[in-house]
Amino acid sequence: MKIAYVAHIRLPTEKAHGYQIMRVCTQWANAGHEVVLYVPKRHNHITQDAFTFYGLTQNFSIEYVPCKDLMHFVPLFGRLAFFAQAYTFLRALRRQLSGGEIVYTRDAEAVWYLSKRGYKCVFNAHMWPRKSWLAAWLLAKARGVVANSQGTAGVVQAATGLPTVAVYNASDTNPYAGAQKEVLRKELSLPTDKKIILYSGHLYRWKGVDTLLECARILQQSPELLFVCIGGTGDDVARMQHETKGVPGIQFLGHKPKELVPKYLAAADVLVLPNTSATEESVHFTSPLKLFEYMASGTPIVASDLPSLKEVLSDTTAFFAQPGSGESLSRAVQEALANIGEAQVRARAALALSREHTWEAHAQKTLAFIESVTA
Repeated sequence: MKIAYVAHIRLPTEKAHGYQIMRVCTQWANAGHEVVLYVPKRHNHITQDAFTFYGLTQNFSIEYVPCKDLMHFVPLFGRLAFFAQAYTFLRALRRQLSGGEIVYTRDAEAVWYLSKRGYKCVFNAHMWPRKSWLAAWLLAKARGVVANSQGTAGVVQAATGLPTVAVYNASDTNPYAGAQKEVLRKELSLPTDKKIILYSGHLYRWKGVDTLLECARILQQSPELLFVCIGGTGDDVARMQHETKGVPGIQFLGHKPKELVPKYLAAADVLVLPNTSATEESVHFTSPLKLFEYMASGTPIVASDLPSLKEVLSDTTAFFAQPGSGESLSRAVQEALANIGEAQVRARAALALSREHTWEAHAQKTLAFIESVTA
């Protein structure tokens, strides 16, 4: 197949969706398909090319489409500026497409614009907006929808009636799973005399960063514990460092190269996924990349007790805490640390489960669905 992945994003980006899109394209190309990723040409403070930034082999093409860069007007005009730029991007994109591609995109407006012009479009849904009538109207001529979770698939199918399949996110195998933690920590300049509780990802409120801080404050009387956070934008890291000034035992290390993240995960004693129940996305729709990366690391997991996360995890593969409760999270962390044998049993079960959620498996499922709805 000839696939055009259309993504109205800044690329490369520190945000997880950039890596997810790149990794999907890489695996499709590995499967023998001709893949071109189309993104707008925008100002970007990241100067590395996308393949180097994400540590991926260049086996597909990226086309940066010249268009109006209006994102700096978002603080003034909000979504209006975003959609105005999207329109200029899609108009310019149309001149670069050859006409025979299958279009795959996360952007409902791209489906609306390109399907009207004869393109076979498949939508990739990672959530569902409150104004579902508008999204359903934009997607009316889509050939089908690949959803990131069963929760997302259910609401999309009910709202649109389109052929829909749930395909979870994925992870590569972690080459450091089972390695000696002392060795990994020395290589990463992490202390070898601490129990490390690690969080990986962005520092958004709905992802539970406040819950994590509350947990760290509750457990700060335990000097053998160290909370380590990797990821986040420079501004968010600076904000969290300011908020935790005077709180011992917590470090914000900022963004790390993608190839180092598996080593950090395997070097920890416990990995935390403290999503809150504050948003519909967190409760029902999310399928975090870090969830699958956590599972592949062989390190015990403590996660929020949410339907979205329990689509994949269970009591046999993780420990659970009440969403939004630092006290509950601290109890679950202590339980995982105190019951080493049980923690390792659940970590091994999560590791085994992760082998069902590889990028190769993700590619097979998505490609089979795309072929079925566009034939």
